[in-house]
Amino acid sequence: MSQEVLDNSVLAAAIEALATPVFVVDEEGRYVDVIGGMSRDAGADASVVGRRLHEVLPAEVAEELLHSIRSALSGDTPQVEEYQLGSSEDGEESGRWYQARIAPIAGEPGQPRQVACVTVDITERKQLEQQCSTAAGTDPLTGLANQRRFMDILEDEVARSSRYSEPFCLLMLELDHFDTIREHYGDDAADRSLRALARLIRQELRHSDVLARLEDGEFGVLLINTPLRWGLEVGERIRLRTARTPFNLPGRMLQLTVSGGVTEFRQGESPSALLWRAEEALYKSGADSDNRISVA
Repeated sequence: MSQEVLDNSVLAAAIEALATPVFVVDEEGRYVDVIGGMSRDAGADASVVGRRLHEVLPAEVAEELLHSIRSALSGDTPQVEEYQLGSSEDGEESGRWYQARIAPIAGEPGQPRQVACVTVDITERKQLEQQCSTAAGTDPLTGLANQRRFMDILEDEVARSSRYSEPFCLLMLELDHFDTIREHYGDDAADRSLRALARLIRQELRHSDVLARLEDGEFGVLLINTPLRWGLEVGERIRLRTARTPFNLPGRMLQLTVSGGVTEFRQGESPSALLWRAEEALYKSGADSDNRISVA
């Protein structure tokens, strides 16, 4: 057996052993061949031969793949494209994710240029990435947004309000005597008190408002499309609800209170300036007396 025949045999066996087939697609987006592969996911069937990408895949996906195919051919270099197949249900992505690895094929002059494309299911990787992204922006104790996520949203809201001149308020809240609760009753009681306060605050907010735990016993609230007088009203409702709701510990009942500072975004100011003013109002509430909401 010649070396060339041996090499071709090894190549053919390797292609057949691939988990997914190799698509051969020309520069016009037409399937020329489907070679090997043990899986038949994502339309990996010989019936696609002779059809165009736009006949097999959603228009947006087909356009992205065709662009990558032509980029691979024009630059004579491999390309990688990721896309999703499937619809969304109830606002949650339910489709499968795929990665297409595209490499140009050396062809005869004057003939349509072609690429080899291997498609791999990467749904599990995408789901893990989403879980990591969600965890990175979530406070593990309360399940609320964490400080980093809150700052990102605050910057977006400042930009949006600056553009459309819509009001919004920043409300800073702090559980009174949080360190004392931890010292006298332990870490578990302190953690439970924060979770209880998070639930109480959420009950006074709209779906569009943003609540986050910032640090220790401090929470931040973005009151979207809300002028200052309404922001103060929300703060007072939270303060009163907290003071009127008993907090039960094993064999003991505590009375929690919360202090806060609220301020309204002023056109042209930075997120840090807005935060500083809200923190000043919160500090004033704590300095004057507990269980109070101050305005700045």
